[in-house]
Amino acid sequence: MTAPPKDDQRRQHARNMFAWEDQVAKDSWLGEHRPHAGLIVILLRKKMNHEGETGPIDHRWIGQQIGCSVRTVQRSLNALVDREHVEVISGKSTGIGNRYRAKVKQKSNSQPVGSDSGVRPGTTPESDQYT
Repeated sequence: MTAPPKDDQRRQHARNMFAWEDQVAKDSWLGEHRPHAGLIVILLRKKMNHEGETGPIDHRWIGQQIGCSVRTVQRSLNALVDREHVEVISGKSTGIGNRYRAKVKQKSNSQPVGSDSGVRPGTTPESDQYT
């Protein structure tokens, strides 16, 4: 059994979990194609320990909580995995449900914005290259 996290660890965990939730919310593809994914992330976040990992979670339970079918839950979780927001820890060999781990992407703000950089304010380097 691990010791409970200290206050600094709790704050960092909270920052990571909210950053993860924001990261998923900003994924426009998920919003258009898998709208239940955001609700699933909220449920997973509430069930995560201080290491960013859930215990075993049943897809039926998730579906009941957010009002959708088990198949919709599976499709949404698969999309979250494919888009690298979630890592699955399979429970197949143990006979219990899968566990899930948040994959928080680190922001890279190394690209300057302004007249010297060639990137227009309000755009990203990636979006600016197509204009």
